[in-house]
Amino acid sequence: MDSLEINDVVVVVEVNGYTIEPGADLIGADLAGLNHHLVGADLSGANLEGAKLGKTNLEGADLSGANLFLANLIMVNLNGAKLGKANLNGAKLGKANLEGADLSRANLGGASLPDATLIEANLNRANLNRADLRGADLRDANLEGADLRGADLGAAKLEGAKRSGCRTDERTVWPDGLCNADREYKLAVLQREAKEKAVKEAEKTARNLARDRNRNELARWKAEKTAQYMSVNPLDNRDGVSSSGDPDSMPDHTEICPGCELRVEADGSCLC
Repeated sequence: MDSLEINDVVVVVEVNGYTIEPGADLIGADLAGLNHHLVGADLSGANLEGAKLGKTNLEGADLSGANLFLANLIMVNLNGAKLGKANLNGAKLGKANLEGADLSRANLGGASLPDATLIEANLNRANLNRADLRGADLRDANLEGADLRGADLGAAKLEGAKRSGCRTDERTVWPDGLCNADREYKLAVLQREAKEKAVKEAEKTARNLARDRNRNELARWKAEKTAQYMSVNPLDNRDGVSSSGDPDSMPDHTEICPGCELRVEADGSCLC
């Protein structure tokens, strides 16, 4: 039979021999595969520990504060259901439909939710510690203040999800397949490589500047020496300096410094 609500008075009914009412004792109950009997049912505060609810239609049902510890909820329909403060620790919710469901402050620690639909679900301050959310659809979900420490969100969809204040740790795995520890290590490696590249570029720039500066100083020194010689011997070519001021026409007996490739002065000075 179906449960009915008349003038806010809940009519208690039985489904498969189980009493459906708020606070009902349904430990280990087999309610799997029910198509419409539990739609909108009020099971708030009920004890459904270890219950079998796979493929059951619980759309719009009130399970707030219910105990669903280790319950089998694979492929269950909980669209728009109320599960605030419910205990879903260790529950199996693979491919479950929880779109728009209220799971605020619910305990989903260690729960299995691979490929579950949680679009626009309210998971505010929910406990998702060590939860398996691989491939889950969490688009536009509210994860503010949720505990995601050790949670696996590999390949999950998080577009538009609100995540401010959620807690994570080095074990938390994100959609790209990297856990926080891997991400931190990869970031450290990238930062180190960027720093090494910047240092190499700086050293290269410094070498280029030094080479250009040395070339300019060498050219200036040559010009100064040539001007000094020409001012003293403007027409004297005996030492290999022509009237054009070219010092490259020095005679063979002139001593040349191997360091700067210029003539060594009488006092032994040169650019080196």
